[in-house]
Amino acid sequence: MGVLDTMATATATVREETLILNAALAARWDELSRQLDQAAKDDASGGAKGTSLALPATTKVVNEMDEIRDQVMASQVTFTFEQMDWPERVQLQAEHPARPGNAADRVRGFNVSTFVPAIIKATCVKVVDAAGDEETEIPDASWDRLLGNPLADPPVRPALAAGQVTKLFSAAHDSNQGESRIPPSARFLLESQDSGASLAQPSPGKSPRSASAAGSPRGSRRSSATKKAESSGS
Repeated sequence: MGVLDTMATATATVREETLILNAALAARWDELSRQLDQAAKDDASGGAKGTSLALPATTKVVNEMDEIRDQVMASQVTFTFEQMDWPERVQLQAEHPARPGNAADRVRGFNVSTFVPAIIKATCVKVVDAAGDEETEIPDASWDRLLGNPLADPPVRPALAAGQVTKLFSAAHDSNQGESRIPPSARFLLESQDSGASLAQPSPGKSPRSASAAGSPRGSRRSSATKKAESSGS
């Protein structure tokens, strides 16, 4: 395959982000997830009553999570973002210039309040819920409900928290700006283990073993040993 054939395989960048849209459920799930970690530690240490194979603390939290799992799943929606044509992406940002004197805008290079929802809506090509229901055309009213719309009459407050909006923006932004990099092969780990080589790096100020070995020719050690032998024999 030639380079032109490789170039012909180029495809648009796609990113996905799944959110739990029910804030109360999301908060409860996150809290139980934190409790689960602590419960596992409590069971591992035996707690106040000694070691137990029943894992009572962990079991209690897991049962609570199972009770709301179906509700959490039903509240999940996966947003799919696909890159825009790059001239359109540049034009979209140009339509939302940074506001004078606004520190956040100055850092980002655009009007955060208007560009963030604009690029989310412009790049989202599909939403799917846990039941598999799919929509590719999301009405402005639905976006206003999620992201808010301060220009509406009356203004619409966003249902999503700032962290959730940030996740959607990151996915939308990465679908246009993200770069894919080939990860390093992990095969060298297996090869290092097979050969018995150490993966640890030398401490600061210390030379690697291989360097010291390479710096001392085998002949010099042999001649040193020979001199000692001659000295002891005389």
